[in-house]
Amino acid sequence: MKNARTVFVFVIFLALTYLAGGCAMFQRGSGDKELLCELLRTYEAALVEGDADKLISLYSENYVSPDGADYEEATSRLARIVAVLERWEVKVSTAETEIEIEGKTATLSPIIFESPRGESTLTMIATKEADGVWRITSTEMER
Repeated sequence: MKNARTVFVFVIFLALTYLAGGCAMFQRGSGDKELLCELLRTYEAALVEGDADKLISLYSENYVSPDGADYEEATSRLARIVAVLERWEVKVSTAETEIEIEGKTATLSPIIFESPRGESTLTMIATKEADGVWRITSTEMER
C-alpha cells in the first residue's frame, strides 16, 4: 500500500511539473530549454550531493558575483559554502523554477533555499558560450 501511495505521489508531481511548464523529467531533445533544464538538474544534484567540483564546473570563467568577485574568488567561496550546506540543514528546490531565454542569455528563477534560519531565493543568469554550452555567469540571492 505504501508503494502504491509513493508511485501515486510521484505521478502527480510529474504531472504538475509538466503542466507548470517547468523542467519536466521526460522532455527530450537538445534545445536550449532542455539544456538549461539539465544545467538546473545538475546544479541541484551537486548541491544535494555536496559535490563542489561538479557545481563549479557549471560556472563560466566570465562569472562575476553581485559584489564584484571574479570566477576564482567566487568559486573558492562556493566550495566553502557547499562544505557546510548539510550541517546548516539547507534544502534546495527547483520545482518552481522558470526559465526565460533571450538570445544567448537565460534567467532561471526562483531557486529556493530553505533552512532553519529562513528562506532565500536565488536568481541565476546563464549564458550560451562560444562552445554552445550554457554556463552560469551571474547569480543574485534574496533573503
